[in-house]
Amino acid sequence: MTHSPLTAWTAPTSKYNDIGPRAVNRLIIHHTAGGTNDGNIAVLSSSSREVSASYCLLTTGDLVGIVPEEYRPWTSNAPGYDNDRNSVTVETVNTTGAPDWGVSWAQVEKLAQLAADLCKRYGWGRVDRSRVVGHREVLPGGYTECPGPFLHGQLNNIVDRANAILSGATGAPAPNGEEIVKEFTGGSSRKAPQKIKGGNTEYITFRDKWTDDKWGDRTIARGPGFLSGTINIAMEGEAGTRVAFQLVRETGENKNRLQIADPRKTIDSLGKLSFQINFNRRLAEGQLVRLLARVQNGKEVEVTEFYWDGGRSE
Repeated sequence: MTHSPLTAWTAPTSKYNDIGPRAVNRLIIHHTAGGTNDGNIAVLSSSSREVSASYCLLTTGDLVGIVPEEYRPWTSNAPGYDNDRNSVTVETVNTTGAPDWGVSWAQVEKLAQLAADLCKRYGWGRVDRSRVVGHREVLPGGYTECPGPFLHGQLNNIVDRANAILSGATGAPAPNGEEIVKEFTGGSSRKAPQKIKGGNTEYITFRDKWTDDKWGDRTIARGPGFLSGTINIAMEGEAGTRVAFQLVRETGENKNRLQIADPRKTIDSLGKLSFQINFNRRLAEGQLVRLLARVQNGKEVEVTEFYWDGGRSE
């Protein structure tokens, strides 16, 4: 029985169909729309519900084998639609709820690795968007919103990353060994941390090129290349202060918003806010990405930590 070599462990099930030899020709990506890692494994493998999948992808990035690839899982079908006949399916456990239904960067990376692995084992040549599809794309419009807005918005990036893997890229350091790491760790005796006043919208700025008079570089990532990693932010302020974040991709004078899972945050009862934004995207020559923060309810916050930890591959 065949599972991807990326499989961490298996949770066998009898919920599948043996339809004879299968020519696997695509990966259909789903999201679980809630539930825990263990709970979703149980639903897919041992529950009485008539649902299963080839794999369950946990929030940790671990891939759990459910239905061996020789068999048709019960994942993507609807009356009149036999979508799973020649497909490998993966149910991705969400890290956040509605409306974004976010997933972790580790999960996005594992989906790209799985697509590359299937491409090699089933002789696809290369990965394109006909090989990596979301559940909503194989059913009539409006039937489902699966795999959710965040993960659906990552499908092109998953394809790009899969082809980079097939080309030998690791996605950690850049090909020339350059580590793409910038860090801002608060102020010194000469300079207080960056402050954002209530009602203001400002780019968060790195400290690595600062002077006594102004903050330095505002750019998180710059093309060309496929950039993957984590943007780490920490703030302090009055408990209950709300802050909204927006990633912006700039190409010359043109600016486009990039989707963030759960972009609205609140300073906790201890006066602190700390979180990460997973970033996994190809940027063209001249494109760059910056992060905007808006303090929404009249309170000032301090940025006490801000850094990008990741890498670039061609």
